[in-house]
Amino acid sequence: MFTKSIKDLGETNLTFTKIIEKKKHTLTQLTYHKKIPRSLRIKCELTTSPDYCNHHSFLPLKEQTQDTVTDFMEKGTIIMTEWATIHIQLLISDRGSSILYKALKILDALSTFHAEVIGPPNWPSINPKHTILFLLKLYLHGNHGNSKELLAYLELSQIELLNLGAKIISNSDSDETAKTLIESIQLSDFDIANETQYNFVTEKLTQFDQIIRTVTIDTWLYFKEKTTQTKAVNNLKSKMEALDSINATAATALAIAKACE
Repeated sequence: MFTKSIKDLGETNLTFTKIIEKKKHTLTQLTYHKKIPRSLRIKCELTTSPDYCNHHSFLPLKEQTQDTVTDFMEKGTIIMTEWATIHIQLLISDRGSSILYKALKILDALSTFHAEVIGPPNWPSINPKHTILFLLKLYLHGNHGNSKELLAYLELSQIELLNLGAKIISNSDSDETAKTLIESIQLSDFDIANETQYNFVTEKLTQFDQIIRTVTIDTWLYFKEKTTQTKAVNNLKSKMEALDSINATAATALAIAKACE
């Protein structure tokens, strides 16, 4: 079950990130290269018979038609660019939520295993149902592991990821409910001088950090590197095939020339 959760997390991460990166590429083309989307590229020209193609009434209407087409493509591109920006942010949020949903299961499994073997820490002010959110809040505040790298990768702020976690744990889509829950959890409840608490938090969050970073950041970097290498190999293969074709053509031409001597 634990292995399956890690595998599911890795697959979710790759699926969402590949989509997001593709959408970002499209947005770059729209924003910086002023590339007109294919669905907006239309050819529409006002035409008439040769006898009237230079008529003083026809020419302004022809120009007006072209201006209308250009205006349509420009305004359509602006609209699509705006939606592409919004769409990416929605995907980023959904990626964060989907990854966190599976990550919290892993954190819960780590915590449960530790509690069964050694015994759970005593946090009287923390509702047992919210222990995982308490650990997540500790982790995201950077006391254990390097959560900054994870936040940068997910393109979410600390409060945004906490908000998603609170919604998952409370099973509510309410931002107000999530905020109230987050504020009710005080990091001061963690007593660093308490050996049981310290060992529990340090060990579990260190393990969690290693797993989450490997399955998200490291997995994506490996995928990108592998994709780059594959493209390089395919490009080299294409060049070699083209060279072989050129050499074969040259050899044929030479053979024909000798036969004609």
